[in-house]
Amino acid sequence: MKSVLPCLVLLIALGACAKPPSSIPATAVSTSNYDHHNCKELYSEMTENSQELSEAEERQRNAVAGDAVGVFLVLIPPSAFTGDASADVALHKGEDIAMKAAYARRCS
Repeated sequence: MKSVLPCLVLLIALGACAKPPSSIPATAVSTSNYDHHNCKELYSEMTENSQELSEAEERQRNAVAGDAVGVFLVLIPPSAFTGDASADVALHKGEDIAMKAAYARRCS
């Protein structure tokens, strides 16, 4: 029983770790959100969203690294308390897909 408890704690801690950005699926975003944009505005929005996605992915990578260190040192991932950027990554990925689809449909 004494050896089961540490294993259980480790599994719980690893389950709470932040996911790498590449494994976070995009949130569904409708292309109709961008129907009121002209091509120039849409391109500008795509560029801005791309930068925001890069920043969110960087924050997420930092959370993953912090969790690895935290679990190694104290068996607790810091993101379990501080959160991570997975929701931002998913949203920006979804917006990227929707904007690119809207741009391809109207501006190409």
